[in-house]
Amino acid sequence: MEKGQIWLALRPMVTKEMQRRGRYLNIIERLPIKDKASRGRALQKRMKNSAVKFAKDAHWYPAYEEELLRFTGMSEARLDDQFDSTALLALGFEELPEMEEEDFESEDEAFMRSADPRKSLGQNSVTGY
Repeated sequence: MEKGQIWLALRPMVTKEMQRRGRYLNIIERLPIKDKASRGRALQKRMKNSAVKFAKDAHWYPAYEEELLRFTGMSEARLDDQFDSTALLALGFEELPEMEEEDFESEDEAFMRSADPRKSLGQNSVTGY
């Protein structure tokens, strides 16, 4: 979430609603980037690498695509909210740690993998031979 006036106004309501429902979002506050061109670089990189998928048959897609294509970064665009939110999301993905296959395992699966008898077949637990 971009840490600005809008988020500072919404944060108490979002927090209260999360507490009421007992369901919590992992919200990471970011300092706002004034230069929209640099804000969009992570999104631009993902787009060039075909790492972004869109529901092109959705009713909202044509207007969304037009906004993304219209944005140049050279001037202030009147309609750039969708671009801003997508660019912020791409920046967040850039900061995520690398995920390993084990990160997606349940505790039972991890236990079964570690208790696999084939791993210790013929080995002494003390010496390892």
